Amino acid sequence: MPLRLVWLSVVVVIILALPSLGSSATLSAISGISIIGFTTSYAIPILLRITVGAPNFVQREFNLGRFSKPIGWVACIWTAFIFCIFNIPQSWPVSDMEVFNFTPAAVGFLLLFTTSTWFLSARHWFKGPVSEIALQELDGIVPVQGGEKEEVVE
Repeated sequence: MPLRLVWLSVVVVIILALPSLGSSATLSAISGISIIGFTTSYAIPILLRITVGAPNFVQREFNLGRFSKPIGWVACIWTAFIFCIFNIPQSWPVSDMEVFNFTPAAVGFLLLFTTSTWFLSARHWFKGPVSEIALQELDGIVPVQGGEKEEVVE
């Protein structure tokens, strides 16, 4: 068990959460950034599936049938709505830094940083996920009902 990494995660989360003890604006920014990140990470594959991947997508046993595209669009529209909601100020007028919403600045900085890092450096060396199983090793494995894999013995 990676006990040291678990404790490192705990310490990092505590350090990141400490500023929220003194300011509700900080807590709101941390929550907003988290929610925007999570919902966007769910919406990107859905959007790609209903737009770019639609012609080549093979439906499996569990699917939403003819409702899959409309539900996908509702999910993407909901994500756009949530993105907007968590970027607006919590109260009006924004007269001091206590009610200022830092989420747009933090998300903007993060997008700028990751995009510039990709174009300046990472696109030259990042090759994507590394497959740990060769295709030849998969020849003896066939799917069985229930999603479990079973090895073929000949």
